[in-house]
Amino acid sequence: MGRPDDVAKGISQGLTPAEIAAELEIAFSSALSYLETAVGKGLVRRSDVYYTLRRENRRSPMSQEDRQIVQRFGSAAHAMGDMYEDLRDIETALHLRIRSTLEEEYGSGKTEWWLRIPLETRNKCNERCEVDNLSLDAYCYTDLIDLQKIIDKNWSVLQAKMAGYASDKPELMSALIELNRIRNMVMHPARGTRPNEADFLFIKDLKRELKI
Repeated sequence: MGRPDDVAKGISQGLTPAEIAAELEIAFSSALSYLETAVGKGLVRRSDVYYTLRRENRRSPMSQEDRQIVQRFGSAAHAMGDMYEDLRDIETALHLRIRSTLEEEYGSGKTEWWLRIPLETRNKCNERCEVDNLSLDAYCYTDLIDLQKIIDKNWSVLQAKMAGYASDKPELMSALIELNRIRNMVMHPARGTRPNEADFLFIKDLKRELKI
């Protein structure tokens, strides 16, 4: 491992760039340079660096170090890109996790796991698939609310796969509704609403709780 890997590891542990510099016994400016390299290598994201700062320091940076972090890593455009990536990761991971678990429990045939999907959802997905006239599996047409309904119906089977929410189904149901609300803002910018910092942090926390 090189220095970019070291600083990226520190960010993943929740350390600020100043704390990383102190731990590695390097100059703060060197830590920032290594972080830029780590970003370029895909080891860490700009928003990950930015959100190591406390909320008050992000909004009103008092020190020169905090001002540099906000200037170099606090881009709203990058934050939106990272949010989209997190949304995509969560939805894709849940989609695959649910299907693989149902197939393992009930069998991979269409008359086995697929029949465990709520009828309303199956009909909607089949209709979408037929309208597009593509050779895709109808399950590909599930959205976040569909996934929530599938989890709700099959909780006894899927519960163990929900990581930090395994013991709190109502909280997960609420979290997926909130996730869908944020997703709609991101995917439909013409509606005139934009995600805020609380939305961004909610998605980061949800991704961590689901171990995605």
